[in-house]
Amino acid sequence: MQKNELRSFMAKYGDNNQTLAEALGISSPALSVKLNGKSAFSTKHIKIIIDRYDLSGEDVTRIFFT
Repeated sequence: MQKNELRSFMAKYGDNNQTLAEALGISSPALSVKLNGKSAFSTKHIKIIIDRYDLSGEDVTRIFFT
């Protein structure tokens, strides 16, 4: 998980932990756990993030799978 890459997209789209957590239907602390690599993002959450930030396949691979 490349936290800084995801945070870059969050900033570009005007999101913070609270707004992204709300979009994902989770709490801010739960999002922090995921961002810190202590828990994985579910497929459902990744799909929401892809749509929210218009991520390319390369973006998804770089953020979630490296």
